[in-house]
Amino acid sequence: HSTSASYGRTLDQTYNAVLNYNYQINKDHYLDAMAGFEYYDSYYKGFSASGSGAPSDAFGDLEYTSDDKGKRSIDSSHSRQRIMSFFGRVNYDYQSKYLLSFVLRRDGYSKLAKDNRWGVFPGVSTGWVFSKEKFASEWADIISFGKLRASFGLNGNVNKDFVGNYTVQGAYAGSKYNGNAYFLLNNLPNPYLKWEKSRTFEIGLDLGFLANRINANLTYYNRLTSDKYANITIPSTSGVSSFTSNNGKFQNQGFEFELAFKVIDSKDWKWNLNWNGALNKNKVVALPDNGLERNRQNAFQVYTKLTANQKANSLRIQPGDVKWKDVNGDGIIDNYDMVKVGNTVPKWTGGINTSVTWKDLTLSARFDYALGFKAVDWKTMWIMSCAQGTYNTIAETHDTWSPENPGAQYPTYVWADQLGKRNYCRQSSMFAYNGNYLSFREIALSYNLPSNWVRKAGLGSVMLSVTGQNLGYLTEAKHLFSPEKTDNNGGYPLPRTVILGVNVSF
Repeated sequence: HSTSASYGRTLDQTYNAVLNYNYQINKDHYLDAMAGFEYYDSYYKGFSASGSGAPSDAFGDLEYTSDDKGKRSIDSSHSRQRIMSFFGRVNYDYQSKYLLSFVLRRDGYSKLAKDNRWGVFPGVSTGWVFSKEKFASEWADIISFGKLRASFGLNGNVNKDFVGNYTVQGAYAGSKYNGNAYFLLNNLPNPYLKWEKSRTFEIGLDLGFLANRINANLTYYNRLTSDKYANITIPSTSGVSSFTSNNGKFQNQGFEFELAFKVIDSKDWKWNLNWNGALNKNKVVALPDNGLERNRQNAFQVYTKLTANQKANSLRIQPGDVKWKDVNGDGIIDNYDMVKVGNTVPKWTGGINTSVTWKDLTLSARFDYALGFKAVDWKTMWIMSCAQGTYNTIAETHDTWSPENPGAQYPTYVWADQLGKRNYCRQSSMFAYNGNYLSFREIALSYNLPSNWVRKAGLGSVMLSVTGQNLGYLTEAKHLFSPEKTDNNGGYPLPRTVILGVNVSF
């Protein structure tokens, strides 16, 4: 019989002040400025106690637990973090045609050491509404709005997953051995940790056509993150397995677009269509030198020759076994024959929204998509290989090789394939699919009851609707329960939902 009690309290205090200044210089020039200050202080205190050996569970009171050695424990904890920020912005506008903005932040964070605590992060952005220029009047009936914009800035980050309350100064853990208390350094201090910085350049174009019945936003961005946080593995003989530091550079660049169409805009009929997409590419630019050839980060040993004993005990190839391709043509099947099948991260992602209205009836739909990636079905491979040994099998098992079914899609079906020839249990393209998909995320039909009906009932409006969510996918990866989960190593599909709704206003 045991009982425990714990108590924790966090005190958060925030102070901020913002000053705004607006000034119309003349009819063409406009200036506005902002300056601010913010201070955040969070202090946590915690206490816990537990005991065991009580004669009964009827009283949840530590007083009644046993006072024998080791039956009771008590602990307390505390932590504190503070952030101080100074920030400002100046905007300049000339004839709503030329736009310029400067921003500046100076942030200090208590989690970092004194010499690296403060970071300065500037930024500048500019815009040119060229559709207001005289030369653009020639295209006014086609291009109703046009704006070119660009920005450059520096952002700072202290990632809480890497930098804790005691990462900079290190941490000790206390325990007892043979009745004696001792303290052990279990996190190495690193007073040299500093802000992770991201330098971002962005350029974009905003366009409106045919009295803004067609609108387009196009954006290219390039972000370089330096002094990135990462845990470096160190020999376990030191007593600590890893060490947090600033190392490496990471680049993230891509292209985004948004298109909006008013396809039909009449009294009874309206049809709106919106389409957006994003192409993103990530690249590791630099990593700390680890002493390996070409600074490789992972490696495995390739065995190309078998000993006489290994050959004598090897399993013979039989009908129904997989015939692996000798990619490099050296007459040996080994890991040198592995090739890149694809990437599990989509190159393109985006969505499509549309709505069609006829009088009081509206049909709307929402789709999203991902293109240019592979999805791997590890779960089906695991089940068909009988790797667990206790699973019920699946229908695909009927399409495995046997003397009666020589043209089957899959290799011969055996128990515990991972302990044998590994026809299934190895990395291969057998269960890799083209993951491109279009998701039918939501389709809804709504109807507003005629106003004369509603007024007779003393109501303001009544709308009836039926909505279907997560209705399925258009995809080649039909074997996967969801192409969105690219590794498909377990989990559950999104629930298919039908919602009936009534919206009444008075």
